[in-house]
Amino acid sequence: MKYGFTFIELLIGIAISSLIAGVLFFSFNQSQKASKVIEQMLSIEPTIMTISNQLEKDISGAFAPKFWFPQETSEKKSDIKPFEELKKPEEKKPIQPQKEEYQKIDKLFFSENLGENLKELTFITCNPLQAFDNYKPRMARVLYRFVPDEQSKGAYRLLRKESLNIDFAKFNAEKNTAPGVASGEAWVEYELGSNIKHFSVSYIFPEESKKEKQPPSVKPVSEAKKEEITYKTVSSWDNSKDKSLPDVPQFVIIKITLWDMYQEDEYEFELRYQIFAFEQSATKEEKAKQQAGSAMQRERSTTQSPGATPGAAGPGQRPTIGRPGLGDLIR
Repeated sequence: MKYGFTFIELLIGIAISSLIAGVLFFSFNQSQKASKVIEQMLSIEPTIMTISNQLEKDISGAFAPKFWFPQETSEKKSDIKPFEELKKPEEKKPIQPQKEEYQKIDKLFFSENLGENLKELTFITCNPLQAFDNYKPRMARVLYRFVPDEQSKGAYRLLRKESLNIDFAKFNAEKNTAPGVASGEAWVEYELGSNIKHFSVSYIFPEESKKEKQPPSVKPVSEAKKEEITYKTVSSWDNSKDKSLPDVPQFVIIKITLWDMYQEDEYEFELRYQIFAFEQSATKEEKAKQQAGSAMQRERSTTQSPGATPGAAGPGQRPTIGRPGLGDLIR
């Protein structure tokens, strides 16, 4: 028996087995990496895509609606007139122009925090959810709530609710209907995302300059200085307490931190949205022009004959078009 050849065969066997073991461990490592990527695709990406898509539709359509309600004049019913008085021609009384009054809507755009996280965010948007088995409203109030997840420690859930009730008090008093079913004006509150660690919102708006505008002087274009716009960032929004805040912000920045499936790794995202209906508060001169224009429009609308129906054209007049009411805002 030759012991040298046996030792060489043993070394060759160990080398071959080590190569096979190395290939197996390498393939196992690659499969673990692939499984993490797949788990991330299944747990992280659908959640952030759903949240980002819905927030973009809601926030980009946020606006401050203005409903016009004319003052109702209460006329007292007089007693029955005698026949002789009915023969007399009635004196035509001049029609007094109606004053425009806008209904005040509470919490047009409202945000409240709980610590570093968002507590609730509500506003009015013109991009409500599409209901295929029902009519689609032109606007709705949306409420986002960030609540703890009872089934997962250290995680939160993002809930969304939508309603046709623009009034926040009525909207908050609504009871949820069955999942996915609309009952009248109330809609169910559903979960938009879960397994969230952190959710904060920042609001950016241009700060108004405190300097009074002076009459423009004739200067060459090269010497004319452009007004610098300074932007201010706040973490909450309540213009009923802070009068310097406009009705809606111009930009919204959202920072989200998501847990993975096993709550071992964190994934941070930053979402930025622009509100296209942002309107900076008008100056005194612009407000005076708007009031003068609305007064001229009211005078034109009152030139029609007293017996004519609203919107009907009198002799030599164009038909007047009334402003849309609340019922016209729903398709």
